[in-house]
Amino acid sequence: MSMGRFDGGASTDYKNGIANSFYDDEALDHRSVPSQMSVLPGLSTISTTAITGLILAMVQDQNGIKWAVDQPGTVYRIDTSNNVTVVGTLPEQSGGSIVYNQMTDYLFFPGQQAISSYGPITGYGGISSTTPTWQYNVLAQSADIGSGVTALWDNATTSYSGNYRNNLTSVGANAGVTSISQVGANPQAGATGSGVPAYTNVTVPTSINDSLASSYTSFSPSIEPFYSIAVYVVAKGTGNLILTLHDGNNNVVSAVTILNASVTAAAYNEFVFPAPGIRSYLGGSATGNESLYHFHMTSSVSSDTYTFRSMGSTLLAYDSMGNATNNATPDMTGIDFVLFAYRMAKTKNGLHPAMLFTGNNMFMAIGNGDYISTWDMTQTAAPTNSSYQRGAVSLDVGYENCSLTTNSAYIVMSAERRATGGNAKEQDGMVYYWDGISQNWISRTEVPQGSPYALQTFGNITYFTVNGTLYAVSQPGVPDMKIRLISYQNGNYSGLPDSTIVYPNMSTVRNTSLLMGYPSISQNPNVRYGVYEWGAVELTYPNSFGRSYMLSANATNPAVWTSANNLQMGCVYSFVDQMYVSWQYTDSSDVTHYGLDYMDNSSGTAANFSWVSLIFDGGARYKQKQLLRYKINLEPLPEGCTLTGWYSVNRGQPVTVGEDGTSFTITETGTTEVNIEPPHARFHEMQWGFYGTTPSDNMTPPVITSITWELSPLNEEVNVAPDDYLDDFVSPTGTQPVGAIVLPVGTTEDVETT
Repeated sequence: MSMGRFDGGASTDYKNGIANSFYDDEALDHRSVPSQMSVLPGLSTISTTAITGLILAMVQDQNGIKWAVDQPGTVYRIDTSNNVTVVGTLPEQSGGSIVYNQMTDYLFFPGQQAISSYGPITGYGGISSTTPTWQYNVLAQSADIGSGVTALWDNATTSYSGNYRNNLTSVGANAGVTSISQVGANPQAGATGSGVPAYTNVTVPTSINDSLASSYTSFSPSIEPFYSIAVYVVAKGTGNLILTLHDGNNNVVSAVTILNASVTAAAYNEFVFPAPGIRSYLGGSATGNESLYHFHMTSSVSSDTYTFRSMGSTLLAYDSMGNATNNATPDMTGIDFVLFAYRMAKTKNGLHPAMLFTGNNMFMAIGNGDYISTWDMTQTAAPTNSSYQRGAVSLDVGYENCSLTTNSAYIVMSAERRATGGNAKEQDGMVYYWDGISQNWISRTEVPQGSPYALQTFGNITYFTVNGTLYAVSQPGVPDMKIRLISYQNGNYSGLPDSTIVYPNMSTVRNTSLLMGYPSISQNPNVRYGVYEWGAVELTYPNSFGRSYMLSANATNPAVWTSANNLQMGCVYSFVDQMYVSWQYTDSSDVTHYGLDYMDNSSGTAANFSWVSLIFDGGARYKQKQLLRYKINLEPLPEGCTLTGWYSVNRGQPVTVGEDGTSFTITETGTTEVNIEPPHARFHEMQWGFYGTTPSDNMTPPVITSITWELSPLNEEVNVAPDDYLDDFVSPTGTQPVGAIVLPVGTTEDVETT
């Protein structure tokens, strides 16, 4: 048996696979030249102490400078020599994304509930010497200018056609209202074009009474989550002023108090809700459904003298002919207030993926929990609520966006349903297609098996990962396709809850392959961290899979997660020949280390490499066979490199040294083969493999050209033979080559008895 083609790649099964496949490999290129395997370049850690958090996103500007943001919100500049400097820190935790608008030369950083900007970063392509500046939280909260808030409800016409509470609608038509200072002191004309009516002062109610409709103020919001409600106070009383928000069923949503000393007369007084604000229903009317909210104004002192200005009443009144009107005596239903809402909702998964989209028109798309927000970027200081649309398209309730990409003329959006407590944190997900202009998504694919992470389009097919498995969807309305396992993730019998997460920017494309960093976070010790590869060298060869890049060996990174090391990966990026991978881990002294690995065309070979065959049983597991010789052919071994062959009988301890003490390791420069002739090597199952090392900065990769096994079927012996002392089984000792399928330490085979 000889293996001279390796383009089948790594298999998912121990024994079975497509033609020219094997079980496992590490840092080997078996695609570029399918008749051989060569060692891939290795990642090396950028030498810096500047990185203080797990980097989640990167971009490259038009001058080749890289920009990165970590999870806590620190922003880094990485020059063309990979020198890292800190340029700023966001006011809040990062949402895990960066958008670079080359037209404006600005970077945009979504946080948890606001967006900050930095620029111009290249001096508008080098024509200006302008120094970049920060605009922190430039897109934060803004006022709701919808009629459900600004206008009075007319019960006679069942519409918002009554008087307006203030001039918010006219002010907010051309600029986003981000401060109460923008709201004027005088009301504007009503929707019917009538003149400007006068305010009437009303006194603060003595208590909360949901049965007395004239004592509270109702509204139907068009944006959320609520940041604050600013109420105009005409005259100040003696007690503390309290705003109590109720939903449509009279449940208390929140209560905010302003101490008397902080109340200002003849001004708006802002009642700010506790962060992260109030999530709410949208789009209802004043007919009593759950999207109608109301608030009560009370004082800590009974019969206080606080007064507010009112435009009228939303309560029914009747003229002399008995016709319903809304000209009733002004009361608390018509008082002057302004509702402010965050531009972004704080999510359970902490993610706000973002990107530029130019399908039908150019805008920035931002994952905003169960919405996709869009910003046309025409107004950068204070965009209107139409320029920045919080809910341009709605996802299913309870699902949060966790990744964005494009495919042809569509935005592809993945969403997950995640809990925040206990062990089971991810439930299921969705993948949506949207054209960027329709009021709703145009296609939805359910993903009941878990959260769809790290969308990446390659060859007009969008790939994503779910629970350690690679999936793909080709176009709207087509079910997702299961491609193959990435890393074994079955946590059965482990005794550990498995909450595996993959951050949005963990997939990229390099040359002719899809690269997938996997995972970001996992509590499953069976999962091996690394960058996995899927692709084919050309159409006539199959797509194949392998574990191509491991975290830098010189960073002493662990390869698998443990509760002690808290290993995590943040992102994987490829800028043509330049590749970056971020990571963090905690050492034995409880110190957390953060780093960024790098590789380009000047990188040396990977420090470690390995290959493992499928388990061979000749199609007859019950029949005993014998390995006579095992040979590995390679091009002349480069200086300083090593290669060790091994074999394993019946999933026992891999053998790397002969009975006479001869090592199966070659170290001599120029060696072209490894020959192994075990004295017996009887087996029912047999597995072969090799592993090796290369010196630092080595630019000549070892190349394996053929692997050959010579076997005897032992036809002269009985067919059904026991797994006994006649097999050359070696009891596992605990240290195994990467990828070897080995029984638990200490396992012994039964000895035949009669």
